[in-house]
Amino acid sequence: MDDSQEREGWRIGLGGLLGFTVQKAEAELSTSDVLGPQTAIPAPDPRVIWPAVDGKSTQTGGLIQVNLEASTPELLGNSFGRPRLFMHVDVGGNFALEDDVTRATNGARKLFLDPRLDVVNELDPDAVLGQGVRASLRLDPATYSAGFGAAFEWECLERTMRLKPSVEYLYQRMEAAGLVSRAIIINSVGVNPDGLEDFRHILIEARRDKVFHGAGAGLEFEMDVTPIDSFVVSWFANVRAYNILGGRDFSIYQANKDPAPNANREFARFRVSVDEWMYRAGVGVRIRWSPDL
Repeated sequence: MDDSQEREGWRIGLGGLLGFTVQKAEAELSTSDVLGPQTAIPAPDPRVIWPAVDGKSTQTGGLIQVNLEASTPELLGNSFGRPRLFMHVDVGGNFALEDDVTRATNGARKLFLDPRLDVVNELDPDAVLGQGVRASLRLDPATYSAGFGAAFEWECLERTMRLKPSVEYLYQRMEAAGLVSRAIIINSVGVNPDGLEDFRHILIEARRDKVFHGAGAGLEFEMDVTPIDSFVVSWFANVRAYNILGGRDFSIYQANKDPAPNANREFARFRVSVDEWMYRAGVGVRIRWSPDL
């Protein structure tokens, strides 16, 4: 390979990266009072479907990306660092499960009883399983990013190495979800509940998705490993931090869809807020081609 031609020519590289994403979030959840059918006599005290809860979480998920990079010829000849300009585009996938930002017990879409439970005289409402609330966040699997910066190159231990600071852009869709599940006694006065048929299931759930744009900075270290004809194989490691632009909240109001009398006046409010910063890091391999060779 002609080193002078490689330095004076454009570089085009195709790479693959394995890494991870870190995203923090916080959530709040509140509900209305129980308004639909319930035990009528004696009249119950006003009570919320579920006491308000809040919480925070840090979601960490796997990341796989394919990136295409193009670099200009050296800008200043043999000056210190042999700087070049470069730009890249990335297409990737997140492998992050839906993460509960806040929760209270194991809320589920159906109520059920422990098969080992022996109901003697009365079924305690707290023994009904599937009750609970949660608000969660999930990163959409598809993710896109791009950036541009300067690459500074030097020789060390007979290897060509580069340090590449950059300005970065991120396109990421996220989905927030909320669920409220509660068992309310509706049996007649004087009759103790002894099965699920004596309860009304309040089930309120909602999902919303939103596109987020981020701008930030990145830093990559790259080292050439071996040349193959007109190609050079290198490995690289990078870190990136994105500031989430614009509104970062999901604010969801969801009414109960139960057709029972007054039940549609019951509601839940979910608020999920993503942190202003998202972080990514990873390592990968790149195959670079110099068209001028």
